[in-house]
Amino acid sequence: MVSRNPAYDPDPLCPITTVMAAFGLCPYDQHGHILRYLLKNVSTGKIYDLEVNTLTNRWISRKDNMQGGLAQLVWLLKLPDVPDNPRQPIFVSDVYPVMRVSAYIWDHVHDRYPFTNIRYGSYSLASITDIQNREVLRGLTLHGISLKTAVNAGCKEAVIIEPRTKDFERMLALPCDGDSFYLFNGSCYRPLDMGGISVMGNHRRDQFCYVYENWHDYLAMWESCRRNHFDLMMVGSRHLIINGEQNFKAALDFLKTNPDFREVRCMLPKDHEGENTYSRMFLKIHEVTGGNVSDLSGLYEGLPTMAATMKHPIPQCLAETFKRQDEEMKNYALGIKGAKSNDRKHDKSTEHVEHSELKIEPKGEPQVITIQPDKFSLKL
Repeated sequence: MVSRNPAYDPDPLCPITTVMAAFGLCPYDQHGHILRYLLKNVSTGKIYDLEVNTLTNRWISRKDNMQGGLAQLVWLLKLPDVPDNPRQPIFVSDVYPVMRVSAYIWDHVHDRYPFTNIRYGSYSLASITDIQNREVLRGLTLHGISLKTAVNAGCKEAVIIEPRTKDFERMLALPCDGDSFYLFNGSCYRPLDMGGISVMGNHRRDQFCYVYENWHDYLAMWESCRRNHFDLMMVGSRHLIINGEQNFKAALDFLKTNPDFREVRCMLPKDHEGENTYSRMFLKIHEVTGGNVSDLSGLYEGLPTMAATMKHPIPQCLAETFKRQDEEMKNYALGIKGAKSNDRKHDKSTEHVEHSELKIEPKGEPQVITIQPDKFSLKL
C-alpha cells in the first residue's frame, strides 16, 4: 500500500482533481465529493480504477489495494516532468513542475467560448458516433464535466476530414436544430452545417424550461445536478441552448410557440462591465413569456457563468507564488537583456573611436534559465 508521509506530502498545496483535469484526464463519473477515474500508467500501460475524495484530497484503488495523495499518484501514473526514481520518496520539488503546468493551463481556461458562423460543411464530416475517444472531452474536462454527464446530455463524437491534406480530427459534437451539430474544438463553437438553437429533452405537461446561452453552461448544470443526485430534474425538463446571439430570434420563436411551460428559468452569462447584451436578452424573454420567467444567476453569484462554478481552481497561495515568480523571472530576464544592450552600445562607441583596437570575440554558449521552487538559477 502506498503510504502517506506528512514530511513530504504536497497534498495541501494542490487538489488532485485540478492536476488531473489540467493534464486532460477525464473522470468517467462523479457523485458528491467522489470522482472516479480510469487512469493509465504511461510506462507500463496498466490502467487503474481510482476514486478521489475531493474533501480530503486522497485517492484509493481498492482493486490494486493502493491509496495515497497527490505525490504518490504522480509517481504511480508517471506524469510528464516527474523524476522516475521509486527508491526515493516523492518530494514537493518533484511534484512542483506538475503543479506549475496545471496552474499555467488553468490560467488560460475561458469562462465563455465564442460561436462562429464559419461552417465546417457536411462534405468534410466522416462520421458522428457515441463518444469513444476521451480526447474529445478535454475542453469539457477543464470545466469539471465527466464522461457520463456528457453522454447523458446528448454529446457525440465527430470525425472531420481536411479536404486538402486528408488529415482527420476528432471533435465534440453538440446537436442542434435541423439534425445538425455544433463542433467544439477547444477554443470555439463552429456549426457543421447551418447551425441553430438546441432543444434538449422531451415535452411533458407542467414542466420547466431552462435557457442557456451555450453548451458549457448546460453541461455544468447537468454535472451539478448529478453530483447532488438531482438527475430527474434535468431529465424531466426542457432545455433551450441559444448557441450564440445570432440564434436569439429563433430562441424567442420557440418560447412563443410553446406557451405551456410552468416557468422559464434563465441561466445566462453575466454582462461584462459596459455591456448589456445578456440583460437585454433576459428582458426580451420576460416580454415574450408575459413575465413567467426567473433569473437563476444567483446560483453562480460572483462568477461570470454557470460553467465557472465547476472549475477546479489552483489554490490562492499557489497562484500568488507562481505569479510572483513569473514577475521575478520576467524582471530577471529584462535585466540580462538590458545589460547586453548596454554592452552593445559600449562596443559600438569603442568601434567608432578606436577602430584599430577593436577585437571580435567568439560568442559563447546560449544561457538557459531554469525555474526551481522559490528560487532561480542561471546555467551558463
